Amino acid sequence: GQLCPDPASFPNNCPAVRAQTPAKEGSVDLLFVQVPPGAYGLVLYHDLDADGRFTIFSEPMALGNESRALPPEFDAASLEVAGDLKTETSLFMAPQ
Repeated sequence: GQLCPDPASFPNNCPAVRAQTPAKEGSVDLLFVQVPPGAYGLVLYHDLDADGRFTIFSEPMALGNESRALPPEFDAASLEVAGDLKTETSLFMAPQ
């Protein structure tokens, strides 16, 4: 997953704060550490083909604030980070 501070490059080409965890059935926790304060677009995905890249129509994704905006929109998926923050979101498949 990634936290993207740049609306212009959200969600794919962003100099992001990244974190990853192995996928499993049910829910998983993903921890981002040492995130400077600011607004970040949150995008998560399940890398089904293990290529290290997100393929929007082939892999499940999740956006901040449970946004389902397609293409993903920074404002709809952004979180304000000012300290410890916990949020929840769910994976979905983008319709083709």
